[in-house]
Amino acid sequence: MRSAQIVWMTSALAVLPALAHAAPFTNGTFVDPPCDGYFCTYQAGSTAIGSWVVSQGNIDQYSPGAWQSPPPGGDSIDLEGCCDGAALAGGMAQSFDTIPGDSYEVTFYMSGNPDGGASLKIMGVTAGSYSGRFKYDTATNGTTHADMHYKRHAFSFTATSTTTTLNFFSKTKTNFGYGPVIGGVAVSPPVFSGFSTLYSFTGAADGSTPNGGLAPNGAGQLYGSTYGGGANGAGTIFSFDPAGNQLTTLYQFTGQADGAEPLAKLTIGADGSVYGSTQYGGTANSGTVFKLLPASGQLTTLYAFQGLADGAEPGGGLLIDSSGNLDGFAHAGGAYNFGDIFQVNPTSLTEKTLHSFRGGGDGSAPSLIAFNSLGVIYGPTSKGGGASDAGTLFSLNEATGKKRTLYKFSGGADGSGPTGAFAFDAAGNFYGTTISGGAAGAGTIFEYSPATSKLMTLYSFTGNADGSGPRGGMIFDSTGNLYGTTVKTDGDTNSGTLFRFTPASGQLVTLHSFSDGADGATPSPYLAIAPSGIVYGTTTVGGNGGFGTIFSFTP
Repeated sequence: MRSAQIVWMTSALAVLPALAHAAPFTNGTFVDPPCDGYFCTYQAGSTAIGSWVVSQGNIDQYSPGAWQSPPPGGDSIDLEGCCDGAALAGGMAQSFDTIPGDSYEVTFYMSGNPDGGASLKIMGVTAGSYSGRFKYDTATNGTTHADMHYKRHAFSFTATSTTTTLNFFSKTKTNFGYGPVIGGVAVSPPVFSGFSTLYSFTGAADGSTPNGGLAPNGAGQLYGSTYGGGANGAGTIFSFDPAGNQLTTLYQFTGQADGAEPLAKLTIGADGSVYGSTQYGGTANSGTVFKLLPASGQLTTLYAFQGLADGAEPGGGLLIDSSGNLDGFAHAGGAYNFGDIFQVNPTSLTEKTLHSFRGGGDGSAPSLIAFNSLGVIYGPTSKGGGASDAGTLFSLNEATGKKRTLYKFSGGADGSGPTGAFAFDAAGNFYGTTISGGAAGAGTIFEYSPATSKLMTLYSFTGNADGSGPRGGMIFDSTGNLYGTTVKTDGDTNSGTLFRFTPASGQLVTLHSFSDGADGATPSPYLAIAPSGIVYGTTTVGGNGGFGTIFSFTP
């Protein structure tokens, strides 16, 4: 029987040491740097071929044109290097992070150098507790320079340590460097089976495009909004019971005075009331702040923005301060039309602007804000800050209205376009993401320390299997791991990922890659974590009808 009072994870906890999965890799950068000639020879201990080291003897790196039919990944490695007339028995190795007890798959393509020496090429492989031998007979397979006839092989191993070394080495006793040839190496992390699609929106009364993710109350229910759909096409508010996968539409916006197109995460008050904002609608079509009573479905518009100094297009979740006021941000409007931070009094139904952004060094286009443990507001602006217009981090004292720019992004390795609410650890450091920039231009995860005024880039997305375009909103679990989402995968603009990131080790695990099918696509950045550790979220599109989904992930 489910407890009547369930405390969901909605804020940061202390970062605890945790193990991490390695990111998948392909070829381990054989081609970094590429071999300039027909082949290049490397000696034992060399790190000239990217992440691999020469573990023994000599090895030869062959350029794609050398064999005329290179393996997947381009360059290949002959595990018996040239050319001192000895039985060289070369090898190469790479180490990567693993979780003891988890299984990993290694795939590779193997052939044999057809020039001279024995036709039978034998290669040994070790990885953790795994030890194996693979054979390739050039005479039987008719290998020539024109067709190396690579064969794909795969094996699995169970990790016994937090670090595993993958080692390929020649066991062929030949002279003058004619040995087994390998290419297209890939290591895949464990396949996670805990993902489930719980609900697919229909685009009718239940709404469509649930951008705002899910917000838990104290009794095991989840609340969310949809940007569109409903009877009037202006969006809805719903509740979802994960115990029975039951969705209930609580309110359908009319697009008039009550607002239209709610965009961000809802906020649950101590009495169970639901607070949120709409991006448009209201008396001036500039958005509203509202209160909903779930039991009755009664919605009250607390404030309608005029699109002037008070702001316009409130796009984020609301914070409830110690006095019961609602703090939020507006994308546009404000005194300088660069957005603002506002406060709405739900009793007097009045609005006060806490800060109007000026653009430039002050930043513009603010995003989701969050309170730290002392009640200070922290948030990002996705633009402004400097010549690169890459965004800022700021703090705001709610009582005095004093605002400080904490950091200006360069748009380079530190990222560009910070968005989403921050997650705080017990020491007061906060964690966020940038939607682009970083080493590969695909976004970053960063940590900022208010105590030292220093920003550290913890992870740069590659835009491959780990995704790209994280939009913030990461959330801690009880062991110090962060969960978040990206909106793109492998260059696809309509898929995205669910990931887990461990700040203590800097390792990121892709838990699920969305297919834009029944499982949905383009996940919202707003997640909720139950006491059991189950993660809940939404995708904004995809699902059976293409209107978005509700999903869960069980670690």
